[in-house]
Amino acid sequence: AIYTFGGVGNKPMQESRRGAKFDQDDSFQNAFGTVWNNALHMYETKTDTWSEVVCKGVRPPPCEKFTFNRIDNNRAILIGGKRRKFDAGFNTIYFFDLNTFNWKGPYGPSSTDEKWPDGRGLHSAACLVDPKSDLAERDQRLIVFWGEGIDAKILNDVWILSVSNLSWTQLHFDSSFRPRKYHMSCSYHITERQTDVFVFGGNKQRKTKFERNVMTDLLIFRFGSVRSLEELCLHYLKKNNDSYANHTSLLSPNILNKLENLSNSSDFTVVYPYEKNTL
Repeated sequence: AIYTFGGVGNKPMQESRRGAKFDQDDSFQNAFGTVWNNALHMYETKTDTWSEVVCKGVRPPPCEKFTFNRIDNNRAILIGGKRRKFDAGFNTIYFFDLNTFNWKGPYGPSSTDEKWPDGRGLHSAACLVDPKSDLAERDQRLIVFWGEGIDAKILNDVWILSVSNLSWTQLHFDSSFRPRKYHMSCSYHITERQTDVFVFGGNKQRKTKFERNVMTDLLIFRFGSVRSLEELCLHYLKKNNDSYANHTSLLSPNILNKLENLSNSSDFTVVYPYEKNTL
């Protein structure tokens, strides 16, 4: 099944019978005839049908521009969200049980000293551990990229959330990585402990009124083991080809083919491996 939550759209003819709320802002309503909601709908792929889900617990408030990711076999997580463009946005976390349809939250900083991202919307989030693996239930981590904060300004920060204890770690990249909003990110899980995260598109902050702000670059972040032992050996052979040229003929056709088609490490925009004690 596929789940969709909240967002902004037309006000329904009648109130939801499933407990959802619809929040109308007068100025926004007058301009577009739309409202925010916190309804949860499910699309059943086998029967090609939509239905509104009856939820338990405390739902997130009516909003849009949040992220909603499945994190393991039983749960999804909702992070952030905004309503009015120039608001600061939410910095809270909600969990949704995919079996019982129960919401848990909100979770936020317990004190002003706790390291916690500012409220945001139009960010992106991706899992660093395969949600289908057993490890995900014990030690799932999400990476959250940039987004829009107060006064519609783009936030220049990237964070990793440890789901088990709701602790955040901020990552720091050099200035060549332009922060953005409206972008997308997704994960490719190479192994249970190794993941590539792809970030594409979005809008950057304009430096001048007429600057083109659409981003078309693709960023690839590798987490976990940077390279396998085989990859390390092949890169060493390629780098020192002059020294081993007389011996490469002894390699199997399969290894020779991999050596010839070996891509350079520059294919990865940045490498940020976990510490050994992290996973």
